[in-house]
Amino acid sequence: MDNDKSQHVSRRSFLRWTTLGWAAFVAAVLAGGAAALRMLFPNVRQTPPTPTEFEAGRVSQIPVGTVDLRFKENKIWLVRDPDRIYALVAECSKDACVPNWRQDDQIFECPCCGSTFSRRGLNIQGPAPRALERPAIRVGPDGQIVVDKSRRFIYEKGEWDSSAAFLKV
Repeated sequence: MDNDKSQHVSRRSFLRWTTLGWAAFVAAVLAGGAAALRMLFPNVRQTPPTPTEFEAGRVSQIPVGTVDLRFKENKIWLVRDPDRIYALVAECSKDACVPNWRQDDQIFECPCCGSTFSRRGLNIQGPAPRALERPAIRVGPDGQIVVDKSRRFIYEKGEWDSSAAFLKV
């Protein structure tokens, strides 16, 4: 009989362990729910938006026949031909890598995919699906060249002939 009594669980002990189990279960569900809810609101640093327009100097500062690499950090190149100036977006149309200008060959070459582009921005070879894009360009009231990266012109859509895609000089 003593053996029977040692395995007997009192009602109070049963309720105590059941309550403790449910409390642990509820705490685990709440912690999991809080973690899931926290994933919906990640820590994101708010960086100020980059300006879409910038001044690129005067027309006279860009020599004829050159590719101006001063604005590569803005992902823009300025190209001066005898009769016009245009800007090219310095991002490969395949993988958005910044191509390098090879002065000797007069081409832009993407270090990521190997695509090459002509001085005008046309795709010469490689896996890039299309030409480089041209941002809008104009002369501001103070005589400075203004490049607007928010407006882009695509060769394949026939947009390079738009008057905002180049400056006539």
